[in-house]
Amino acid sequence: MDYNHARNPFKHGFHPDHDNRDERFEQVVAEGRESFTVSRNLSLQFSSTDPLSMNPPGWGETEVGGQYRETISGLHRRSVQISGTFRLVRVSKVAALNQ
Repeated sequence: MDYNHARNPFKHGFHPDHDNRDERFEQVVAEGRESFTVSRNLSLQFSSTDPLSMNPPGWGETEVGGQYRETISGLHRRSVQISGTFRLVRVSKVAALNQ
């Protein structure tokens, strides 16, 4: 998310030091002066077996999962590392909803 994006958590209209404008509200200031670009980099590593060893009946057909890793940069001076397992479950084979 760009440092000047309206939904950037560092940018908001309730404080003049967080609007990415200069003291006269005329020019947009450079990144890093009032707000920062926030980025997420994630990876999903699918597994042929259930990572939680529950072995549900439909594994590989209606359920898949594996290892999840994510790095979030820009919220803190050091990147935030997150990891764990994930599971995706297919609830319907309908190609289009509301038909």
